[in-house]
Amino acid sequence: MWQVVQEVTAVTEAELASTLRATKDPGGRKRRQKTAARIRALAPQWFDDGRGASRRETAGRSRPQPTVWRALRSGAVATAGTLQPLNASSAIVRAISATFHDAIVQHAAPSPIDVALARTQHARYLQALRGAGLAVTELPPLDAHPDACFVEDCALVAGDTALITRSGAPSRVGEADSIAEVLARTLRIERTPAPATIDGGDCLRVGRTWFIGRSARTNAEGAQRVREVFGPLGYSVVEVPVRGFLHLKCVASRIGDGAVLVAEGSVDLGFFGGLFGGLFGGLEVVTIPPTEAYAANTVVVNGTALVAAHHPHTRAALEQRGLRVVELDMSEFAKADGSLTCLSILLD
Repeated sequence: MWQVVQEVTAVTEAELASTLRATKDPGGRKRRQKTAARIRALAPQWFDDGRGASRRETAGRSRPQPTVWRALRSGAVATAGTLQPLNASSAIVRAISATFHDAIVQHAAPSPIDVALARTQHARYLQALRGAGLAVTELPPLDAHPDACFVEDCALVAGDTALITRSGAPSRVGEADSIAEVLARTLRIERTPAPATIDGGDCLRVGRTWFIGRSARTNAEGAQRVREVFGPLGYSVVEVPVRGFLHLKCVASRIGDGAVLVAEGSVDLGFFGGLFGGLFGGLEVVTIPPTEAYAANTVVVNGTALVAAHHPHTRAALEQRGLRVVELDMSEFAKADGSLTCLSILLD
């Protein structure tokens, strides 16, 4: 099945960009029909007769999905190179604690964390953020909290509201206080009462939807708290089971206002509204090989993508979508189960 999906993706990326955008071109409809016919030959089960929604079996039940045919006929399909931009003006970060070598880890790395090297890598990360046009506020280290550089876990921000989280890791409780002080200067602050737990690394905002990873760090009460705070502001919440990794954003990140980058095989793509990692559905879901799963966590802002070094497929996928890619060595943060988005909170 995956071979078919790869063939379909190749067809769509090569042809849809030149055929589907011409919705007002008199010849556009014929070109879309021709492309649809080619995709139909590869994956006929994705099509109906154009009058209703196709269906695919999921977990023993039939679930409606928008048809490829309808998307092609209307031209309402996101294509490579048409990402809606993600813009921000500033970022909050925190300096590396002297105790970073004691950060929480799920599996011990072959070598211990080198704090000096981590600080060098962090400095390059800050340089990349500034190079993307962000004003960076760097908070002082919290040596009592080895993981405190991972500020993303401390707050969820959308519009004029910040939800201060309550970490599912007891040793991290207290990290968010100084983050809240900074955010309170410009944003309305909401809190997360017990027994709710939320780690920001489980919370992926794409457009008007929060995808909440249900992990060991984020519980059902935490997901409900996100609904309570952001639901009245027009945001929906979709809960995504997280198995085998720390946070949802370990394997998924947003790369456009309606697009996500996901490591193949890590989560059910149906949660994102995508169709087997293709271009059809509620979002554009761009998949990368499992061997590059670590690179699924990227920071995309102001037309620039910060990507973990040495992941060529990921780099190519992002460059094909018009992003300027900056590769960064993240070796010491990976040892602490951290990655790029973990190290900052972006603000509009």
